[in-house]
Order: sequence, then C-alpha cells, then structure tokens
Amino acid sequence: MKIEQVPCGECGILIPEVTAQRTRGLCIPCKMRLTKSDPFQDFYKALAERIDRFPNGFTSLTEPEKLYFALNLFRDEVQAGGFSQYFSGSAGFYFEYAEKGAEAIGAKRLLAVLREVKEFLFPEMPVPADTEQRRRILRTPRPGVTSAQWTEKMNEFRKRFDASSEHLSERLKVYARQQRLVSEHDLVDG
Repeated sequence: MKIEQVPCGECGILIPEVTAQRTRGLCIPCKMRLTKSDPFQDFYKALAERIDRFPNGFTSLTEPEKLYFALNLFRDEVQAGGFSQYFSGSAGFYFEYAEKGAEAIGAKRLLAVLREVKEFLFPEMPVPADTEQRRRILRTPRPGVTSAQWTEKMNEFRKRFDASSEHLSERLKVYARQQRLVSEHDLVDG
C-alpha cells in the first residue's frame, strides 16, 4: 500500500499526507520550530523541574517563585480533579503558598474559597504538610455531615472556584511580570 505524500508547507520535504493533516501541512521539525511557546507556562514547568530535580528544590526558590508555582499547581490540580485531588496528593503540601499567592495577586474571591474549603476539610488546624496525614483526615467522616452533604459542599466549592478563578491565568501573568519572573525578552520572542 502506497502512502500518499505531500510537500511540507515550510521546507518542501515530502511528508506523509496523514502527518500533514495533523500538523497543518508541516513536517514535524518545522512544526516544532514554528510553534510558539508560552513563556509563563515554560517558567512554571521550569520551576517544577527545579523542585523535582534538586534537593531542597522548593526551598531554594525565591518567595515570588514559590507563590507563582504553588498557585499554578493549585489551579491545575483543582481543575483536573477537584479539591479532593489537590489535598490528597503531594500538591496539598503547597497550600500555604497557594493561599499567599492568591493574596499576593489580589484574587479575593478565590482566596475566600481557598480558606473556606481548607476550614471545611481541616477545621481549626493548618493543612498538614504530610500527604498521608492529609489523606487520613480526608477519609475520616465529619461528625454531623453525611456523605451526600459532603459531596454537595465539595461541589459548591468547585463551582465557586470555577467562578472565582476565571481570570486567574491573567492575574498570574501580571504577577510574573511585576516580579520580573519572566523576562521581557521572553515576552517579545514567546
């Protein structure tokens, strides 16, 4: 069976037609070269890599970097799987910094939701740094709260999060610019 080939729209090399359909007529090297990256997302990924790769990775970050990372991680985890996913995974370790981050960027409604969900899940105590301890607390039934009520409350928090985080990405970008976390060169080129 013969594979139909077409020229890359950028460099002219012959590529399979199926590839051209997926890449808007470009070969993979041209597609990669021409795809613009998001300097804010790139910075967030670089922070995550520094945290994972180096001993004391998080503690080596500057305070603005910690807040930027923690609030991005909070947003991503809650969007992906809700507050239960955030607090039951390793991301919950960074809650204090996500809270400070929401305050630093002036996200008052998001900050209120953050504090309310924290108080509902971890009443009258700080969010434990230890993942297993957080999981044990989350599995423990709340006195006077049925499973249905708990689910309803978590759904309410999620709706309020969605409404309050509408402009979170833009606020994070403004914060990154103000703190000079992303260089002007990256903003022009990216």
